[in-house]
Amino acid sequence: MRPLLAAFLCAVICGVLSLQVFYFYGVARHNLEWTTERKVFLGIEEDQIASADDYHRQPLADPTRQPVAAHPWQGACVVTISSFNNYGFVKVFFESVSFSNPFIDCFVWVVADSKEPWVGRDASLPRQILADCPDSWHVVVADQLNDYTESDSNVLELAFRYDMQCFNTAIKPLAFKYVFDALDAPKVLYFDNDVWITHSLSEIIHALDKYKFVVTPHLTQPVPVDGFRHDERQIMLAGQFNFGFVGMARSETVLSMLAWWANRLRYYGYALPNQGMHFDQNWGAMILSYVPESEYLILRDPRYNIAYWNLHYRGQHLRLVGDTILYDHEPVVFLHFSGMSNLHQYDIEGVSHYQNRLKMSDFPNVRPIFEKYLDMLRTKDAMKWRHVPYGFQSFRNGQHVHHLVRTYFAKMLDPVNVGRPDARAFRKEVRYADPFETADLDKLSVVSWLVQSAHHCIVDPVVGETWLPEVVWQIYLSRADLQTVFPEPLRHDGEKLIEWFANSGSRETGMEWLVQPMLDHIQQSQLGRPEFLFGVNVFGWLDGIFAVADAGRATHLALRESKVETAGILLPDLPGRRHGEQLMSAVTRRPHLYFNVFVASPAHNDLILQNYPANAFKNHYNIMFWMSDIAIFSPSVLVDADAYDEIWTPSEFMTTLVRSLPEYARKPVVTMPIGLSFDIDQYKQDREYFDFPESATIYLTTLDLSSCAPKRNTLTVVRSFRQAFQKST
Repeated sequence: MRPLLAAFLCAVICGVLSLQVFYFYGVARHNLEWTTERKVFLGIEEDQIASADDYHRQPLADPTRQPVAAHPWQGACVVTISSFNNYGFVKVFFESVSFSNPFIDCFVWVVADSKEPWVGRDASLPRQILADCPDSWHVVVADQLNDYTESDSNVLELAFRYDMQCFNTAIKPLAFKYVFDALDAPKVLYFDNDVWITHSLSEIIHALDKYKFVVTPHLTQPVPVDGFRHDERQIMLAGQFNFGFVGMARSETVLSMLAWWANRLRYYGYALPNQGMHFDQNWGAMILSYVPESEYLILRDPRYNIAYWNLHYRGQHLRLVGDTILYDHEPVVFLHFSGMSNLHQYDIEGVSHYQNRLKMSDFPNVRPIFEKYLDMLRTKDAMKWRHVPYGFQSFRNGQHVHHLVRTYFAKMLDPVNVGRPDARAFRKEVRYADPFETADLDKLSVVSWLVQSAHHCIVDPVVGETWLPEVVWQIYLSRADLQTVFPEPLRHDGEKLIEWFANSGSRETGMEWLVQPMLDHIQQSQLGRPEFLFGVNVFGWLDGIFAVADAGRATHLALRESKVETAGILLPDLPGRRHGEQLMSAVTRRPHLYFNVFVASPAHNDLILQNYPANAFKNHYNIMFWMSDIAIFSPSVLVDADAYDEIWTPSEFMTTLVRSLPEYARKPVVTMPIGLSFDIDQYKQDREYFDFPESATIYLTTLDLSSCAPKRNTLTVVRSFRQAFQKST
């Protein structure tokens, strides 16, 4: 019996061994074919790549042995970015990298947060997290990136402009620059920390020997048009490539692109797809245009960056076999669990809260994969740190930074608004390099600026004057209900609007702490009475490149040549009109002289009165110098005629016309020719120079080429000339 049993067991064992040999031969053959395909796909020569198994088979380091050739992983850094509250996810992410890629030894966590112990913030939690980080990590706190911002910027400016999520993505190019420079890394692989690395990253690292950029597209197959999201339209708004992963190899091309990318994200890194922005991501499409085709790789392999946006066609190919995730028969390299959790809980049934196309029940084969990742997070208690407060959510006094304040701050520093008088003043007077500080140091704090009178107004208040504070004005602009209830905030409704903010609006917005500084500023500003010097404040588009702007400069110059003290004050920019700062540099916002002269047309009445607070306007003697013709005069532009004490026109014809209108029957209307400035010697040319006959009558008309020809009626002038002088021409 025993010999028979022994023979039977021997046969079984041999059979099993044969099956194992056959199985491993098949797997090895399949992997060899797959590896060869991947080499061709990546454009890598066969002698440039060795399998990961080759390195696993090498013996442990022996100090007596001669050094071996460097591993292909050596020098490659894996980077992720998060605030302190995502520390648990960062740990799980780096452990997955290390487990699947044991030879990668450069792990960089860029902390998009502040470790400062500001008022009301327990700094012990950030310190506890930093102490808990493994020694093998390079931990880079946000302020360490300051050397890599633009010369007139810093990280605090970005942190104040953006909310937490946008700030995390806006510093991504700075993180790349830091790792390339400070760590001297030749290759950098960035991943979001909700990514699970499940296989070797060697193919990407080898690809960076040939390419400078490696990116993954959101989609490599179409999405049905069925009313669910996401579809291709949302993807086009979000960006062609998903920047939850991007790989770069250090080069001049890359460093140049990083500088460009950092500049764009300094201003335009919001999640506002309707305005062409989706975090840092949709800027990536420019790689295809700005980088030579030979320097970037679009990695379309379905085993990379599997997520909700491509799960509708990749999901059916996935399965978990033991501890290995396969795409058909090939190992998946990484999955991206974007939107699987919010700040407090996980939800795998909906796959991702960013979409409604898929449910976990659609892919029973995918559930074990999600559950395994979820088990990893729970085992490491990844949610433990989610309650850590974000350091840049508050001013240094502990008060919350409202999103309207962040939006206004960004608007003042946006290059598009560099010509706006309020933006110019903001850059000059406010300490915007340290916006979280609430004390006035060498310049005004952002808080002090907010409680001052609204700066979009044409003028700043003088002693004894005040009007709607900037913070109240910004709230007013954001709310249609306030605009309905208080239609004239800078005229009749200003005090009521301030009262609303003090009594209830501040509580609605969480800005109660600003009420007292605002009231103190108003009270201080109203001490005394306005006292004006004799002279003329000339209001106009003094930096404009159009006809009415020329008239404003000419009026200002004529008054100065007449030895009258003057001050030049800019009117708000007109849409579609060109402006040039060099045309009129000596301007102010303080109307310290008694007379106001507005060089504009009747159509600009509303623009002027809506931007000049009524209680300040009435303290001056106001003159409207109307640059217009008869076509502009209509009842719609004369309704505010009573606002002015006197009217000037550039011709007797216009003066006669205005005096004939009932609205101006009791107004002083004066003809004031427009001043001209020119060198008379330059224009001393006689008839002979122009080849004009001595006996000819010369009839002159002019047309500004940047003006409107029909309004100037030049052709009618020519016809009139011909009718009047047809016998002699």
